[in-house]
Order: sequence, then structure tokens, then C-alpha cells
Amino acid sequence: MAELVSIFVGECGVQMGTNYFKLIAQEHQLNEEGVYVGEQDYQLENIKCLYEETQENYISRSIFCDLDPKTIETLKTNETMTNFRTENCISGNKTSNGNWATGHYTEGAEIVSNVQDSFRNEIERCDNLLGFQIFSSLGGGTGSGLGSLIASKVREEYPDKMLYNYTILPESKNQERNAASMNYNSVLTYHQLIENSDAVIMYNNDKLDLISREKLELETPNIFDYNTIISKHASGITSTMRFPGKLNCDLRKICVNLSPFPRLHFFEPSMSPINWTTFTGDQTFTIEELLSDLMHKTSFLLNFEPFKSKQITTQSIFRGINQFDQIENHFSELVKKKSMYISWIKNNYNCAYSKIPPLDQNFNSVHLWNSANVNQPLLQAVDVFSNNFEQKKFLTPYLDEGMYEMEFTEAKSNLVDFISELKQYTTAQEIESNSDYSEEYSEEY
Repeated sequence: MAELVSIFVGECGVQMGTNYFKLIAQEHQLNEEGVYVGEQDYQLENIKCLYEETQENYISRSIFCDLDPKTIETLKTNETMTNFRTENCISGNKTSNGNWATGHYTEGAEIVSNVQDSFRNEIERCDNLLGFQIFSSLGGGTGSGLGSLIASKVREEYPDKMLYNYTILPESKNQERNAASMNYNSVLTYHQLIENSDAVIMYNNDKLDLISREKLELETPNIFDYNTIISKHASGITSTMRFPGKLNCDLRKICVNLSPFPRLHFFEPSMSPINWTTFTGDQTFTIEELLSDLMHKTSFLLNFEPFKSKQITTQSIFRGINQFDQIENHFSELVKKKSMYISWIKNNYNCAYSKIPPLDQNFNSVHLWNSANVNQPLLQAVDVFSNNFEQKKFLTPYLDEGMYEMEFTEAKSNLVDFISELKQYTTAQEIESNSDYSEEYSEEY
């Protein structure tokens, strides 16, 4: 049984972690104290993927950390979630004030050893550790600075284990100072994730807000609603590790399928159907409709144009669906019809199946895409970064924490190299057909 350690960093990460493990507990029929109240054997068969079994209950293999002590105190007093170890709730003495350097070098460096002790203790309780999941925001100082520091420590100590980063990109609607700080934080973190992570799955609240309003029909969506969408997608990625199915796919196999080269590990998420609040059991999707919706730009959880360039590789995980052959046949036909993939990789798309549907749905599918389309938010970050850095805008707080301007230059250079590398691999054999491809999808979607 492959096991995972989950680490939630910063206020945003802690909020995601609370929502994520509430959903996971419900899928495995655990109550608020972690006691099993279900009746199906499959719910406990692979539960040790994310939980440790004790004599009384199941304890999540999770670590929560934030520089702001208020966030951790709120978590400890949360009566709706108690099946975690309080010694794995780690806080600093003051906030990072949205400063990457504070989270990475000063305040964050003071508590990172406590985080390391916690994940070492969790690993000692594991029989077969597969890897780590880190949930954080790129815009905040703690999620970005401390989050990237923890990622580097994990990579240093456990280079052969998988490291997945679930990241929230900064919102576009921010005041100038906040926008500049969030942009610096993002580019500095991208630099770290390119080197240390095995998979970076990117979400942003702008798109999650749009989905909440248009697909979930929520008038005033909030952070809880955004985190629910992320949790459903993230739980789908581990579903074939936790429940029985066909062609089960763990985190290592997903990366093998998606990353033809180690640095190409920034993935775009999509999910279908998303409108579970208005979806009833009487409604059905044909396989064609499900796949078509999965590839529609409104089903992506990242705010970008998903079909400007061809896909390198993709990974689908279907839950609650048994028509394996039909899915693969329709997928193959759709791929040929749309010419969606680059030609120099055979078998660009892979599918995995879990028999058990997600909570409150009869079926769904989560998808990860690897393509140069992810360059869109990265290029935007580089442009804003270049403009701010050239004018030395709001740079002083970072330098006051001991950073050097050379670190900013190196981070930008690495990100620019990554963007060029990704573009090179995806455009090598599609230069002539790329414009026709873009027009075809633009007209359809």
C-alpha cells in the first residue's frame, strides 16, 4: 500500500487542507473524530494511503503550518475536524506580511526544522512511503516562501520520493502593492518548483470564482466554495490509489505518463461534470458528452486559453464509470479528429479508472494536461515581474530580509528558460499547422 504525507502551508494551504480532508473522510465514511462508520469493505481497503490506523480511529497523515499563530489556533479549535495530530500543527510568531523572503529566509527558516521533524515522524509510521503532497498559495509570503523552502528540504532528504505541489496562483484583482508582492512571490516560487517538484498542478481563484457563479450557480461564492472545487479535483488524482478500479494509477505513474522530460512538470487541471450542485441522479452523460465537456475550456480550473498549442501528454482518471473500452475508443477518435497532440510522442494520453464515484455524484473525471498553454500565466508573470523589477518597485522589504537582487534575476532567468524549453518541445513539428489548430478550437469553444 503506497502512502502519502500531506503538508498544508500558509493560511490558504491550511484552509485547503481542512476542506480536503473533510472530503476524503466523507469518501471513506469517517466521522469527525476519524472513527469508521461505513459498511463497505472497499472504504477501508486502501485507507492507509492518507491515514494511519490507531486502536480508536484513523488519523490523517497531515501537517499544517503557518507563520501566523492565529491560523493554527483556529485549526486546533475547529470542532468539525479533529482527526489530525495537534503536534503536526506548527506556527511561527508573526505573519510574513506577504513577503517571500520572510517565509523562506527569516521567520520561515526558524520553524522549518519543526516541519521536518513532523514529516520524519510521519514517515517512520509509514510502511511504504510513495511521496508528499504540498498545498499552498503562490501569492502569499508563507505559502510561497515557506512552501518552497519545505519543498527543497523534502527534495534534499527524500530525492527518490514523489513531490506534488497543488498551487493557487494570485488573483488578477489586487491593489498595486499587493499585486507587485504577489508577482515577486510567484516568480521566486516558480524558480524553486521547477527545480524541486515532480508535479505542479495550477489553479487560480479568478477561474474558480467564474465556475462557482456560472456552473455551480452560486450568487456570492467564497473561499470555501473554491476549496471544494480544488479538493474534488485533488481527491480524484489519488482516487485510484484509495479505491479499487482498473488500470490504477499512483502519483509516480502519473508523472511517468505526463512528463517526457523532468522539467516539464507544470500541469493544467480540468474536471467534469463540475455542476454537482444542480446535477441530479436522473441526469446522464453519454461518453461523448463527458469527454467533450472535459475538454471544454469552461471545465479547466486555470484561467487561460487551453488550446492555443497542442498537448504534449494528458492523464485522465474516471470515477464511477465502467465503460472502459468505450471511453478509450471515443478518446482515440476525438484525438484523431482534433489533432490535439504533438506527433513525436506515441500514446500521448493515458486513462485510469476507479469503480467508486465521488461524493454526491454518480461519476466524474479529472484530467491533467501537459502543454505549452501553461506558458500563458507564466509569461504574464514574467512581464509584470520585469516591469516592477526594472523600476525597483516594492523591492526594499525583500532586501531588508537579506535577499540580493541577483536572486530575482536568477529566478526570472530560470522561468524564461523553462518557458522557452516548453515552447520548443511543443512547436517543433507543428509550426505549419498551429494556426489552423488554434482557429478550429477558437471557433468551436
